[in-house]
Amino acid sequence: MQFGSAAEVFYFLALAAFAVYLFFKDRKKLPDVKTVLLSLAFLGLAFTPQILFDLRHDGILRGTISKFLFQEGSFKLSFWEIAKVRFPFYDDVFFSKLFHSTNFAKSFFAIVFGVFVVLKRKKILKDQKFVLIFILLLSPLIGMLFFQGNYGNVYDYYFTGYYLIFVVLFAATLGFYSKSFWGKALIVLFLALFLRDNFPSTRNYIVSGVDGPTTIAFGNQKQALDWIYQDAGGREFNTDVYVPPVIPYAYEYLFKWYGSTHYSYVPKVEQISLLYTLYEVDPPHPERLTAWLKRQETIGKVEKEERFGGIVVQKRKRHEIQN
Repeated sequence: MQFGSAAEVFYFLALAAFAVYLFFKDRKKLPDVKTVLLSLAFLGLAFTPQILFDLRHDGILRGTISKFLFQEGSFKLSFWEIAKVRFPFYDDVFFSKLFHSTNFAKSFFAIVFGVFVVLKRKKILKDQKFVLIFILLLSPLIGMLFFQGNYGNVYDYYFTGYYLIFVVLFAATLGFYSKSFWGKALIVLFLALFLRDNFPSTRNYIVSGVDGPTTIAFGNQKQALDWIYQDAGGREFNTDVYVPPVIPYAYEYLFKWYGSTHYSYVPKVEQISLLYTLYEVDPPHPERLTAWLKRQETIGKVEKEERFGGIVVQKRKRHEIQN
């Protein structure tokens, strides 16, 4: 089971924790029973399509979830071993959304943020809005310390639903110090470094279209598929795909949808001589892509290669067909 969007499941844990906090601090602000029941009803309504799909397909979703949670050992209690890896990852993932390439700025403001939070902890803990934001942000960070599914890989897009929460918390924390001279100076420094780091990359993203060296978009994905089908010229072929999230759901869907609607056939499952390998660049983990390419060398010889932005397609001929 892919856990990419499912990190948002920790919203429920965060809301439960905040409800406990309000129960002891300010019970009057807890929602009444009617509000809770209506909220649960609308939540259930949102999941109705998945529930109906599961019932119509012999519990395929329930089976996948059960396998993911209980059989594959996706969550384990080897806390400290994972923490050594996760905490630096968290720091990089969240602060890289503020500074893409300036490591000094990223590290400096990570320290500033931590120090500011510690210094203002009493004031923060008295503000229920801050407490809620903190709980919302901490819940996935703590929960994912126990996550070891997907071969132990965790990617930044798993936390997509929490980046805005982090930015709000970071900005509000800086705002606590905005009345002092040094606080104003830090904010000016932050804005200067932020603009210097982000303006060029934002400009390149806007003007480069799908030709940027790391650009992955529907446009160049479609170009890659067109090249494969046009090069194949109607012949059957196999594909093997590498994407940073490991499981290439996007390309499986594209080949099934785009290939069948525009070229009237999809890649063969049975091994045949003609093989096209497709991979996306993986700047955070080039070693994984290198290992994948080395494995491909043992499978087939590259006869032709084409690049579409951050996507590379290779035409290969298998060394031998394995039965």
